[in-house]
Amino acid sequence: MQKNLGFTLIELLVVVLIIGILAAVALPKYELAVAKSRLAEVYTVVHKIEQNLTMMELSDASFSSNEEVAQAWLEDVGLPFESGGMGGVGRSVGKNFCFAPSWVGLIITPKPCSEEADYAMLFLPKSADTERQFVCQGATSFGKKLCKSVCGAEECNLPW
Repeated sequence: MQKNLGFTLIELLVVVLIIGILAAVALPKYELAVAKSRLAEVYTVVHKIEQNLTMMELSDASFSSNEEVAQAWLEDVGLPFESGGMGGVGRSVGKNFCFAPSWVGLIITPKPCSEEADYAMLFLPKSADTERQFVCQGATSFGKKLCKSVCGAEECNLPW
């Protein structure tokens, strides 16, 4: 009597197929979960920037250029300030995100720093006329899914 001690080719192919299907389903969910967890860096930096804006407002500081304003925004955040960036005002690059001040607020994009990112967040500080807003805008299908999973729509105000 002869015993088979191995697997047949069909059994191996079925196992590989099942693993492939599970990976195809799980990988997008994993990428979305990782992106959501990285948003903690954004919330921390934006909170610190908001504190800096409050301090600037209370100190009645005056600046001679937009770049000085941008540098003051990002002061004490722990990120190096670089000249140039989107809009030419400057930027700071964190572990996972780029923070670029602009005339409307703070544009936040994931690394690598580019204007063609999957998604962007826009922090509009509180002014005399408006309340603070923190907006998520998805540019690609992944970005739209991320914004939708964080705050319920493809373009929406982030929970604060």
